[in-house]
Amino acid sequence: MFLSLRIPEHQQYAIIASPSSFLYPRDFMGKSGPRLRGSGKRQHVLLYLLRAVREEAGLSQKELAVALGVGQTIVSKYEHGIRRLDLLELEAICSIVGITLEEFVRRYRINTEKTAST
Repeated sequence: MFLSLRIPEHQQYAIIASPSSFLYPRDFMGKSGPRLRGSGKRQHVLLYLLRAVREEAGLSQKELAVALGVGQTIVSKYEHGIRRLDLLELEAICSIVGITLEEFVRRYRINTEKTAST
């Protein structure tokens, strides 16, 4: 079965191969998968907190990257929201900076509550 689609010339699309091939806007898929957007305020709090715990531990991005076994650009991408963390990566960061994952989540919740009330 073939579909005939009219696509404006100024828009670029990529066909993602799957059982139900679907047209996605170009740049929808990043290297780590689709760019899913959460609450802008909550994401800002998460990015701020990632940087804050690193700085509180007295570590540069490069020092944290070496401890994680990744390049400095990866840490930069985490802190700028370009690359998403999974739970295991976040747990490793927390361990390196000397806090528990539970402490990180507690601080995140406190800060998101403050942000929600403003």
